[in-house]
Order: sequence, then C-alpha cells, then structure tokens
Amino acid sequence: MNNRKRRRKLRVSSKKSSPITIVTLCAGIISFVVLVTLCIISAVYKGKYGSTAGIVPLGMLVINIICFASAYRQLHKENIREGIVSLSAVINGGMVVIYLVLYLIGFYLIFR
Repeated sequence: MNNRKRRRKLRVSSKKSSPITIVTLCAGIISFVVLVTLCIISAVYKGKYGSTAGIVPLGMLVINIICFASAYRQLHKENIREGIVSLSAVINGGMVVIYLVLYLIGFYLIFR
C-alpha cells in the first residue's frame, strides 16, 4: 500500500527537504526582519528606544545559534536538497555574526 502511494507521486528529484530545514530557514528570515524592524524603530526614537531593542535581538541570537547548528547538521545528511539547507545555514550564520558584532560595538561604547 505504501509503495503504491510512492509510485503515484510525481517527483522530479528523489531529494527531500526536511521540516527542520524549513523551520530553520523561516527562523533566519524572521530574525532578519526583526533586526531591520528594530533598527528602524530605534532610528525613529533616535537611539532611545530602551532595553527592548537589546533584549529581543539577544533572544533571536540564541535562536539563530540553534538554527545554524541544526542546519549544519542537516548538511551532512544524504538525500536532501542542499540548496535550501545551505541558504538556511548562511542566513542563520550571518545573523549570528551580525548580532555578535553589534553587541561588541555596544559593549565597547558603553564601557569605554
């Protein structure tokens, strides 16, 4: 029965995308949108938006680290669509670097 269903499906490629990959890609895109939104809001308030502008990206940093590790783990599996997994790893890894650089700049400006 199960083999019959597989034969009926039209597949161009036998490679699949796992749900974890889609979730990590969506989390990376959401993180980018949140960063841009917080930058715009902080610019409107001329840098006096408050601690929300620093706490929310800290949570997104943790999520991006987890998603990057998950995407990196998915890269080593066989029979997957590597393009989506690579895109997810690049987006999440890039966001981790951006958040860390922003926090380092912020700490430098606070403690100098």
